[in-house]
Amino acid sequence: MSEAETVICVSVRSNLVSAIRHVSRDAAGEATVYDDRLAVSTELTRNNQLNGCFDGDYFLDDAETARHFAALCLGYMKNLCETSSDAVSALDLSSGNDWISPHVPKA
Repeated sequence: MSEAETVICVSVRSNLVSAIRHVSRDAAGEATVYDDRLAVSTELTRNNQLNGCFDGDYFLDDAETARHFAALCLGYMKNLCETSSDAVSALDLSSGNDWISPHVPKA
């Protein structure tokens, strides 16, 4: 398959990048194929607002945009984990304090 016949799919599951793979444009179907970082980042934010997570398949037109997008997703999750780790490390449970992650949707 030539580069013009393929797109790169970044799959996000459980808020983590689970795969980055080349797929045919036909496999992308009716999905939007993004050609810029801002547009795909906006879609990621919209998914998070609607579903409380980043999960989805994001189709990108070129390798550099796909790599940047995947790194953005992973960096965001890394920051959330570091923030949560710092909060838990500072938690004084002996004083009866509880901690609930502000990053997890409330049931």
